[in-house]
Amino acid sequence: MSRGLDYQLDIAFRDLHTGKEVIKRFEVCKQLGDVEFLAKPYTTENIKVTILLPIQESDKDEVMYFLNDFIPNIMDAREKVVLMFVFLYQYNTISKGPEDHFKDLKDLALQTTNKYHSEDTKVAWVSIRLPLIEDKMIKMEDYPVLNFALIDLSLKKIGLDSLVLVLDVYSEVNVEFLNRVKMNTIGEFQIFNPIPFRQYNPEVSGVETLEIHKDCGHFDREEYKYISFYGKDYVKARKDFSSKLPIVKSDPDISIVLQEEYRQIGNVFEMFIVHLPDVHGMRATEAALKIRYRDETFNTRRQNLFLGTKSQLAKIILEQESALLT
Repeated sequence: MSRGLDYQLDIAFRDLHTGKEVIKRFEVCKQLGDVEFLAKPYTTENIKVTILLPIQESDKDEVMYFLNDFIPNIMDAREKVVLMFVFLYQYNTISKGPEDHFKDLKDLALQTTNKYHSEDTKVAWVSIRLPLIEDKMIKMEDYPVLNFALIDLSLKKIGLDSLVLVLDVYSEVNVEFLNRVKMNTIGEFQIFNPIPFRQYNPEVSGVETLEIHKDCGHFDREEYKYISFYGKDYVKARKDFSSKLPIVKSDPDISIVLQEEYRQIGNVFEMFIVHLPDVHGMRATEAALKIRYRDETFNTRRQNLFLGTKSQLAKIILEQESALLT
């Protein structure tokens, strides 16, 4: 068991009367603090994970990047995982027939599911119709409350006994990460909120590959959207939280939570911490959860955080200044 930090100090003292110098050695231990053993329920990696993947109409290109990485690395490995597309349709977008905006993704879901012939490894979907508000597109970036709406509606199809993991189309995950999700998410005991490694703008960093390196990106400690939990725990916390945010029971209810007083409420992790205090919230850096670069111009406070390192940005400025002088 770790005891903390050990210090060994050699300190010189001088006798003011004789002028003689005496060296004395001190050994000091700075303890970590009181050690507490927590009884933890038994967990296993032999659990099925249901991944909620919200897909907006503008995400069709990005979702293909996600699938090109996810299918060979996760599904071809026969992991117990259900990938649940959550299609977010605008109020006037066609959702059925040959003109369905997401028809190609639905066809891909059916093809992939038929390929594996297993209830434990498949792709499914749930469709959500967004309301008409001031004749403009409804985007998750502008309405964080949709994080709750899509979970509220998706759980009806998933079931309350499921282990749910919320990702987005910019995520890159592997089997190692899924195993950690399974081990760190425990019903009625613990939820898991990994801190992802987010990529810098490749055009600035000059690094095209997404790898854990200081020149490629850094861990985003302000990101809370990637979270795993059990359905029953979510429902319990959400019921208590409903006094602050109404539960979305059907598509028409979405117009209620998109009102100004609710629209910025989007932190699911915070809901668990406040409204389900008996359940632990595990939050730690996760090297196996990588997020591809995206332009966050919609968020003025964060839009410059992932352009590149200070040295990379300085290099670009110097190059531009040099070009102006020549």
